[in-house]
Amino acid sequence: MDEDEGQVAKVVRCSFADPYVVALKDDGKVTLLKADKAGELDELELPNNLSSKWVVSVTLYEDTTDYFQTSRFYQDSASGHLLSILTSEGHFNLLSLPKMTFEVFRCESLPYLPTFLVQDLQIPKHWRNQDEIAETLLADLGDQTERRPYLLVRNTTGDIILYEPFAVPDVVGSFKFRKVVTETIANFEDQYNPEGESLLRPPMQALNNKLGYAWVFVPGSTSAVVLRHASTAPHVYELKSQGIRSVCNVRSVESNDQFILVSESEEACFAEFPSNSVIGLSSWSIKRIPLGQDVASVSYFAPTDSYVLGTNYTTDFQLPQEDEWHPDWRNEATDFLPTTVQSSLKLLSPSTHSVISQYHFDVSERILCVKCLNLEISEETHERKDLIVVGTAIAKGENVTTRGNLYIFDVVDVVPEPDVPETDLKLKMITKEDVRGAVSAISDVGSQGFVLAAQGQKCMVRGLKEDMSILPVAFLDMRYYVQVAKELHGTGLCILGDAFSGLWLVGYAEEPYKLQILGRDFENPEVIAAEFLPDGKSLYIISSDVDGQLRVLQYDPEDPKTERGSRLLLRSTFNAGASPTTMTLTPRKSLGGARRSSNASMDTTDDSQGDSKQQILITTQSGSLCMLTPVPEATYRRLSTLQNILITTLDFQPCSLNPRAYRQVETDGVGGRGIIDGNLVKRWWEMSTQQRAASADKAGGSIWEVRGDLETMSGGNLGF
Repeated sequence: MDEDEGQVAKVVRCSFADPYVVALKDDGKVTLLKADKAGELDELELPNNLSSKWVVSVTLYEDTTDYFQTSRFYQDSASGHLLSILTSEGHFNLLSLPKMTFEVFRCESLPYLPTFLVQDLQIPKHWRNQDEIAETLLADLGDQTERRPYLLVRNTTGDIILYEPFAVPDVVGSFKFRKVVTETIANFEDQYNPEGESLLRPPMQALNNKLGYAWVFVPGSTSAVVLRHASTAPHVYELKSQGIRSVCNVRSVESNDQFILVSESEEACFAEFPSNSVIGLSSWSIKRIPLGQDVASVSYFAPTDSYVLGTNYTTDFQLPQEDEWHPDWRNEATDFLPTTVQSSLKLLSPSTHSVISQYHFDVSERILCVKCLNLEISEETHERKDLIVVGTAIAKGENVTTRGNLYIFDVVDVVPEPDVPETDLKLKMITKEDVRGAVSAISDVGSQGFVLAAQGQKCMVRGLKEDMSILPVAFLDMRYYVQVAKELHGTGLCILGDAFSGLWLVGYAEEPYKLQILGRDFENPEVIAAEFLPDGKSLYIISSDVDGQLRVLQYDPEDPKTERGSRLLLRSTFNAGASPTTMTLTPRKSLGGARRSSNASMDTTDDSQGDSKQQILITTQSGSLCMLTPVPEATYRRLSTLQNILITTLDFQPCSLNPRAYRQVETDGVGGRGIIDGNLVKRWWEMSTQQRAASADKAGGSIWEVRGDLETMSGGNLGF
């Protein structure tokens, strides 16, 4: 209450840092209090240049490590408290406490969100575009090894911008802030007035736990957590729970990292960071399940919502005991045996992610591929069922011809073990077929529930008979070693990729049964991974070699250059930087307008009709995940122009490489286009608000259109 004027103001935000407490009222005024030794609160006066300003955000920060060198202001004792203030005019100030006449940092360019925040930075007069800043927070981020302060800025759109402070070496007080992270999160459903209702939003909170982690919670309709490890940059993680308003640590002896959440419906629940998850090392939350074995193949079995793993592990090697030509091998007695690799098929529980069933193969037999396919199990009733198909290779040495086996497994219900309810499932082998050559790739094919298997130098289409034998119905001769076998579901179109030379587009017909080559890549590249990518009425094929070189091929029999379709046209190339291991065609889920502001619909055009409904998820040997997404023509033109602008505008290029030469397009004729580098285009967020608006205008769109384009290629529309 203001006793002089008789007005009552409501406190909308508070910040604590012993012995200080600061309160922000709904009239934009700030009250700073300090507790004395007797527990009494004394009010401290703000500097005259700030007391008359409308304050949007104010927080306290305890600088325990003297990062901002405030000890130079106090001779007797060092005070490690800072007061950060943001006014409605966009003036940002860092003041030392208790003597607020000592100004640590001052900047008037924060609403423009420049790449660097510098004291007394002169903004060009033609800059007109700026963000409406909702709040700021100066807080520590890190773990028990190392933590440092970061400036978190949140605008009214819901974006989170992180600035990292740094100083010129050996120059006291030369502090600057560098933009390191920009994350777009739809925290605000409505538009707010920056001088009133914006103060009613739940503020960001800085927290610490007993494990030594310092992190920040961002409330809103889509809540998020900001944290980092000592060896990484900060990462922003969106929470699955919606509408969390506040978080508080739980002080208990039993728990180390528990905290309590309060939702918008006034419900409270306890939560903690999962102990078996890795958070802060990458942009994803990773849950590690120790198996102690090398995982060669992974497949999802939909009927039981479980995972099937093909693993390899080392075991002792003994000479064959049943060899008729060497009976003396049976009397071999030694404790120092060599090791070899043995394979096993494991069933992973959907609830506990533990191994509940497994099947061990012979020592000389190794798993090469595992797929869960919908196969026909009866020739009379044409009944179909989801089954697990496994291809193996039997390699006993250079002087023995390599053979293979084709296995078919099912998952059946059994009586679970006592007190272990998840063990109610078990792997059951239905049939086994001995074939010539290693079974290196398998895929479903056609509409009758058959399986396409690459065995040795042949590809065969096989089907189950009534006696559960696997009968071949069609075959095709290949070259060396088929690494990839894929079918565009329901069409009979297949791609067969040779690990040493060549990629073929094959058509499968059922009346009569036959495999026919429709086209191939005449350059005969190495094919480690490949996948179809349909886009409207066009059919593309993406392949990759061992060096990570992606090749975009098109099947177009109407083009004269294809020689009636027998030649696959090379449309583009792109170096992924790592060798891909798998490519998977996945459906796309429309993001809609959930991630945009309510004003975005007035600025954007509807490109959804031209969007492809599918995209390719790529896994690499380095452990990274990539996404290849087809975009409409208008989106491609905007992003392509934006990429060219960023190449010439950005100061930093990795290893000082030539960014244009690195992305040169290689095609076999007219019509080829380059693949847009998503990581490069996302660096658009490193620019200031004015620069982003200017670059979006040059690209032929608005800021909201570019934001929508970046959301399209962000990978958030997987829908899983």
